[in-house]
Parts: sequence; structure tokens; C-alpha cells
Amino acid sequence: DYPRYPHSAISVCISDRLAGVSENAGRIQRHRLRRPQVPGKQHHLLEASRALSRSAPLPSPPHLLFPLFQARCITDVRADAGSTTFLAGTLSLKEENEVHLIRLLPGENELVCDGLFYHPNEIWDLKSCPFDHRLFSTVYTSGEGYGASVWKIPELYGQSNSPQLEQLFMLDDHTDKIRCVLWWPLGKHDKLISIDDRNIFLWNIDPSNKSAKVISQGSADMLPNLRGGAWDPHNHNAVATITDSSLHFWDLRSMKRSNAIEHAHIRDVDYNPKKQNIIATAEDEFGIRLWDLRMLKHPLKDLPGHSHWTWAVRHNPEYDEL
Repeated sequence: DYPRYPHSAISVCISDRLAGVSENAGRIQRHRLRRPQVPGKQHHLLEASRALSRSAPLPSPPHLLFPLFQARCITDVRADAGSTTFLAGTLSLKEENEVHLIRLLPGENELVCDGLFYHPNEIWDLKSCPFDHRLFSTVYTSGEGYGASVWKIPELYGQSNSPQLEQLFMLDDHTDKIRCVLWWPLGKHDKLISIDDRNIFLWNIDPSNKSAKVISQGSADMLPNLRGGAWDPHNHNAVATITDSSLHFWDLRSMKRSNAIEHAHIRDVDYNPKKQNIIATAEDEFGIRLWDLRMLKHPLKDLPGHSHWTWAVRHNPEYDEL
């Protein structure tokens, strides 16, 4: 539920060889994706199919399908205030990998691909820069290991022959498997966080000069492997990291752990952008839980309903909802 489309649930379904089908008010409809045709490649459009309607239905939210490549990463482009835009990255062993720039046409219930950009490796993590809609980061396989880079979308995207992405810099001080890159979610910030199995790195970045430098590093010591995390939008010195069996909170000024939720099989965490000290976690046993960072002995609320593991959770960026 995005601020530029506040009253409809916009879901973008990325799947390998599966149909994207939306249902709303008794209507089932397949939607068509328009994408640029790149010379030398064959791309298959999604063909529209019949819609089944019982009574004057509301417009169905659009769904998107990537029929050729497997994909696991999608992110909304928050810095693009003029439209509802997403970036999606593919994960293919045999085919060339790509980053797709996708835009929702207002009033037409249709998704179009504004840009199709070659990416040299399989994409395991993808984040859009919150203050520049042309910047984004990826974590990818690199030979026998993993790498991370920040990229810039060229100005002339949307043409039939999309130009190549510009690699601004690599985050190449990691020796362990990189898990994710975090941008501070509110406003312009000259810092970036990268997390690998054993460490947190805080970087000073300068996209205009294509440079990145490590400022400080925190070690997980005897903790299980780090899996991911989230950056506090109310405090740029606070970050949460996920391990196999716990959630840890760090002070970036000292690069030390300040608190933790122990014995919890957490798969995702998100800070409430509207309320300070409130987080949501997605967990194996308990579905979704809400926590107050000042009282971590017990959750504020359990939100059951999931019959299996809960993999991801996000707060609504505009309203006090999940």
C-alpha cells in the first residue's frame, strides 16, 4: 500500500513461469506488461486474458510476471515522487541477468517496463536509494563469492535500446558472504551500511565522485551468522540485525550491540516510520509481532494468521498499518 496509490493494494508478483492473477470484488484478470524490445533478445509479452465478472467490480490491482527468468528481489523507488515505480532484479544461472524499471500507468491499470538493464551477476539483494531515484544497490554472486555495488540508471532509459548501468563503486572490503545493503530510509544521507555473515560495515559514500570508504566496522563475535537487518528511520545511529536465533540492536557510534531479543527465529524486521521505538518482526513460530524497544522482554502484540513461516513484514509508509 503505497502513498501514491493509497486506497488500493498494489501487489507485484515475481515468479518463474507462473501467472500473475489479481482478484478484487469478484473479478479475476490477467494483466499485460509492456516492456521495451532490446535488439538481439527475444522478450515475451504477457498477453491479456479474459476477465470473469459477477457485478460492477472495482478495478483490480495490477500484477506483474517475469516469464523468462527467476527473480527474488523487488523494491519500490521512493525517491520518484511523481509516479509509482519499482525496480526488480533477476536471479538466473544460465541466462543474462537484468534489472527492470517498472512503472504503474495512472488510471490505466497497466504496468510498463521503462528500462531493461543488463546486470553481470545473479541479484540476491536490491535496494533503491531513498533520495535519488536513479541510484540503487545490489548484492550479487561474484565468482565463488559475493559482491555489492551501487549503480546509477542512465538518463536515456526508456528507449528501445536501453543503455548500460553505470557502476559507481563497489563495497569490496568484505571477506565473508554479503547479505544486504541498507540505506537510511529518510532523506539524504552520506552513509551506507553493508552486512555480511560476521560483520557490519558503515560506509561514507559520495555518488558524485563515485567513491565509498569504510568508516567503522562491527563484529558479530560469537553470534550466529547475520542474515539481514533494518536501519532506524528515527535515529541514524541505530540499526537492527537478524541472526538465526535472535535480533540484535547496534549503536553505530561505538559499533557495539546495545540490546537484543533472544531465542527468536526472526526472518525479517521493520521499524515503524511513524512511531519511534516500535518495530515489527516476521517469525517462524509466531507470525508477526510488534515490539517496543524500551520493553523487549515481551512483545506488545502478536498478530497470528499465517499458517507457516512468515518471511517478510513492512509498515505502511504513510499510515499506521502493516
